Amino acid sequence: MTDPSRRRLLTMLGTAATALGSGCMGIFDSTAETNDDQPTETDRQQSATATRTRTRQRTGGTDRDDPGSRLRRAAWASGTPLSAESGLGEWTATNGSVSSTDWHGPGGDTGVELVSPRDVERTAMRASFDRPIDLTSSALSFGVRLDRAAEETIELQLLAPDADNRLSMERYLKRKEGTVRVDFAPSSVTGAPDLTDVRGLAVRSYTGDEKPLTLRVGAPRLRKLPQRRGAVILTFDDGHHTQVDTAKPIMDEFGYPGVVGVVPWFVGNEIRVTRSQLHTMADDGWEMASHPQFEEAPLPTLSRKRQREAIERSQRWLIDEGFDSGGETLIWPFGDFDEGVLDMAGRFHELAFGGGSSPAPWAITEPTWVPRVNGDNPDDVRQAVDMTAGFGGVTTVMFHTIGQARLSTAAFRDELRYIEQADVDVVLPSTLVDAQPY
Repeated sequence: MTDPSRRRLLTMLGTAATALGSGCMGIFDSTAETNDDQPTETDRQQSATATRTRTRQRTGGTDRDDPGSRLRRAAWASGTPLSAESGLGEWTATNGSVSSTDWHGPGGDTGVELVSPRDVERTAMRASFDRPIDLTSSALSFGVRLDRAAEETIELQLLAPDADNRLSMERYLKRKEGTVRVDFAPSSVTGAPDLTDVRGLAVRSYTGDEKPLTLRVGAPRLRKLPQRRGAVILTFDDGHHTQVDTAKPIMDEFGYPGVVGVVPWFVGNEIRVTRSQLHTMADDGWEMASHPQFEEAPLPTLSRKRQREAIERSQRWLIDEGFDSGGETLIWPFGDFDEGVLDMAGRFHELAFGGGSSPAPWAITEPTWVPRVNGDNPDDVRQAVDMTAGFGGVTTVMFHTIGQARLSTAAFRDELRYIEQADVDVVLPSTLVDAQPY
């Protein structure tokens, strides 16, 4: 639910920004071929009308043109500090030290700093509540910033009610990402945790290889869940021809729509889907996401100017083609981003997907980093779907080629069958966008 004026910016970009990106026309256009079977102008006008109609139906939101991405800041500030709800006690550290800091996490919450020396392999901090809290209808999020160690995996735990009965989620952080919010949705359980009886939180990290760690953690925040039933989003990166030739017929058997991460300058190449095929998929209920990818060149390796050109040009192509989702979502090329490009994505898109390897809650407070699970690993997908079915939230699955080296046709069908048998819905990114209040 976003401001109609903000939504109209999506459509305006398709016409007002035609002059942008001229410095990289060779890169964007040299690999894209003109296809004889591309849709007619009448087809595009009809599709564009559908996009504008959908735009007018949306309400609330922020201004994408504002520097610094108000979208991220509005999302960060959504909800309330957990301490105000439950009396979160003082943090205590194991194999390290924890102290207050003048750093303020995303949303303006005062943070604490966890520091561990080189000579320990694991470090953690923990806090208890003055009274048990019920998290069956609310989502928890943390603001985090990794200041020492270039990259690290952290584990967030809900003690429900204790360490023997807990829900856990791991996220992989990089220092270059700066300050981010981590939205909690369980990816594993220990014992028999009870979300109506959560009595503490823990943040843990393995810090082997003689790595010191400095991690800043903002006050946890709570946001009411817009819905609780679990759902799955099925995404396909790069627009490989197997997605329409192999994956879509199987998806049709199950009645599932999917999402194509479209690289506009690859469309129509020898191994890629064509414009006409993309429109056929859209007519059958699929959505198109922006995927501004260059071979072996993640966005953080480009200059800020080139990053903006890539993001804007990719989105504008989707709008010009009249796809109903209007370029509102992005899939991170190579799952790689830094602080600057995270903010930039928030100026153009409602959500961005990539990395994380865990489910997400329905209440998203970091809209430019919604995690995905690798569909090439069926066991990981099954575990994530089980967690989503049991505790709600959204599992977004990432696929590439189907029926070739990465994932066999049989394994793909088995994953869809597993999803079908689970107590979850299959939805599209627009459903997750519509669930957000900012």
